[in-house]
Amino acid sequence: SRTLVGTLDYEETIESVVRIVVPRMASFAIVYLEEEEGLRVGALAHADPGQQEKLERLRHHAPGLNAAVGVAAVVRTGEPELVTEVTPTWLWASCPSEERFRLLRELGAHSCMILPLVARDAPLGAIELYSSGERRPYSRSDLTRASGVADRAAFAIYNARQYQAAQEATRLRDEVLGVVSHDLRNPLASIRLAAGQLDSEEAQDAEKRERLSHLILRSADRAVRLIEDLLDVARIRSGQLTVSTHPFPARSVLLDALELHRSLAESNPLAIDIDCEA
Repeated sequence: SRTLVGTLDYEETIESVVRIVVPRMASFAIVYLEEEEGLRVGALAHADPGQQEKLERLRHHAPGLNAAVGVAAVVRTGEPELVTEVTPTWLWASCPSEERFRLLRELGAHSCMILPLVARDAPLGAIELYSSGERRPYSRSDLTRASGVADRAAFAIYNARQYQAAQEATRLRDEVLGVVSHDLRNPLASIRLAAGQLDSEEAQDAEKRERLSHLILRSADRAVRLIEDLLDVARIRSGQLTVSTHPFPARSVLLDALELHRSLAESNPLAIDIDCEA
């Protein structure tokens, strides 16, 4: 328990799980995490450093979710599995690939426990504990003891995942705020420049005043659209976005962009224009 609460880093928490059970409870152990695309190997460790490299190859051969026994069945049902004798028949039935089957045979696994990782009714994955070499086969009492460890590990992984999600949400919020503040600066600068010119003596003729007024309105509309885009992101996440499509002339988009920056250009002074047929 002290080890598992020692950090909220997601990957470090997963690594600590295998460090707890190897070599105390297993010759080698593998933690699998359930994600949208399926199961992935989160961490693995072997009591024999000379076998660690071979065990690492299993990172590329995670079990699928369709096998009738093994990790797939434990993740689906949420029930632990005790295999007192790892026979070739059981191993083949639990493996989605020949390479995974071959690696586990070479690692000399002769007994196995697979425990689900579930916290707050959320399935997180599973942990495999293997006995090999001179270590005795697992018994029912071993399964009970390992289940207690798996329960604590699941809550630690759950908390670390929630913390990671909160950190990512904060990062995305700051990123969005940065983008929005940057994008809003352009229309607001155009509004400010146009408003300043409306107050100047140079804007006494009606044509220029009308052009500046239209620029202010278009810039305000663009600022509103940026805010609507943010609201669209929220609608997309909630699955409530509706899209209405219609033809829109590309020239009008370019004219809006031209007017948006004309005042800024003229104040430098610069001349900008577009070359686009109607």
